[in-house]
Amino acid sequence: MIFFLNAINLLTVLVGFVVQIIIVRYFGASDSTDIYYLVITITTFVTGLSTGFLTDLFVPIYHDAKNRGAEDARNLSGSILTLSLISGVVISALVYVLAPVFISIFASGFQTAKFGLAVDMLRIISLSIAFATISMVLNSTLNANSFFLITYLTNLITPTFNILGLLIGGSRFGVAALMYATLISSITIFLVLFLYCKIKVGARFVNPVRQKDLNFLLVKNIPVRAANMIQLLRGPLTTSILSYFPAGMLTLYSYAEKIINVLMGTTNSPLAQVYYTKSSKLASKKDYSEIRSLLVHIVRSSVVLFAGTFFVVVIVFQNVFNVLFSGRVPPDGVHTMFLLFMALFPYYYAMLIGTSLGATGLAMKKGRLTLYAAILFVSLLAIAIYPSVRVFSLYGLPISLAFAQVIATILYAVLVNRIETLIDFEVLKIQGSTIVLSLAMIAFNFLTGGNLTLQVSADAAIFLAWLILNWSSAVNAMQLITSKGEVK
Repeated sequence: MIFFLNAINLLTVLVGFVVQIIIVRYFGASDSTDIYYLVITITTFVTGLSTGFLTDLFVPIYHDAKNRGAEDARNLSGSILTLSLISGVVISALVYVLAPVFISIFASGFQTAKFGLAVDMLRIISLSIAFATISMVLNSTLNANSFFLITYLTNLITPTFNILGLLIGGSRFGVAALMYATLISSITIFLVLFLYCKIKVGARFVNPVRQKDLNFLLVKNIPVRAANMIQLLRGPLTTSILSYFPAGMLTLYSYAEKIINVLMGTTNSPLAQVYYTKSSKLASKKDYSEIRSLLVHIVRSSVVLFAGTFFVVVIVFQNVFNVLFSGRVPPDGVHTMFLLFMALFPYYYAMLIGTSLGATGLAMKKGRLTLYAAILFVSLLAIAIYPSVRVFSLYGLPISLAFAQVIATILYAVLVNRIETLIDFEVLKIQGSTIVLSLAMIAFNFLTGGNLTLQVSADAAIFLAWLILNWSSAVNAMQLITSKGEVK
């Protein structure tokens, strides 16, 4: 059942929070943590580029092949596995050699000493890109066959290794201990996934030459990959601007974004992945009415789970992190992180809806819709980000992100809705109450300054009002994630 995936995700979150606390205890909000989050951003960006060409539409095309026969499906996954090995090695080598160029692009505001350390750290972790690229293909293959548990369990490996790396080598090697731990964890994840995939679905490396399904996948992937490459420009745009703020601001922004990203992943990642796999199967059978029904349930549950968790975290955020970060991050730094966390909610909320719509478009192999939305998103972000930062300083980043994402999501809804009617009245009602109350909460916390007692009391009252309005939907969401399904 999906509940097990959420439970594993929650455990991963808890271990991840332990990592963040240890990082803060070792380094505070400093140049070292700025470099760490910058390097992680770069490797995530590059890994996304290297794998997307092969995995964006893999699941629906894999199911088309599987409908013809298991051997066709194995040949498709094996040929992609071979290409991922080749591309991963090449890109790892390029990042290692061109590390100074990447740092210049992503953090043009770094000074000489900080720049040099960032280059060294990127070169260490660049070696992990090859293993991460292959692992993402193995993940897609397992998910296409409804093997989700193992892929979620392997998410525990990296934060666990990071804890061990800091405890063993943090004092001696500094932030480099995290880089080495991440590298070793990427190798471990690859070995676990490859052995499991080989046993369960017969994974193997196949010569990619003259594989018709592979050629079809690569052609269909062009608009989707172009869209994702465009969307990935968000990374260098934001980190470049943050590099001009005082030391530690990039870290505080990264903490805030990591926390809300974790909330979204914990509450909705299993739902989204299971939905994508199921909708791809249904699309291969042309059962579009069932896709629509499934999408309505997913959107309703995703909104309730994410928003409800966000409200709860807002209530306890400052008290919890003032304790966890005491002595390393001052109260005003925690308050800044809290406001950034709240300011990012509209962006992530719109992205949550867009993710469900995007999965529907990909399941139907309508990659061009993703491209249209991505072009609009980045264009609007590029237009809005600089004036927003000039007016609202650090908080201009989440404001401009939300502005661009909301409009892009509306466009995607209109485009996908031409294929199937998507949103019923109940979903609209949930979104309406959530949007109004969340914006009220955000505005109140910004306007009341540092009055913590008043903020917590008002936040609790707003959450209670939201829960009363959406109680039945919250119950339905819990029933969905605890129901038995095709999760192995």
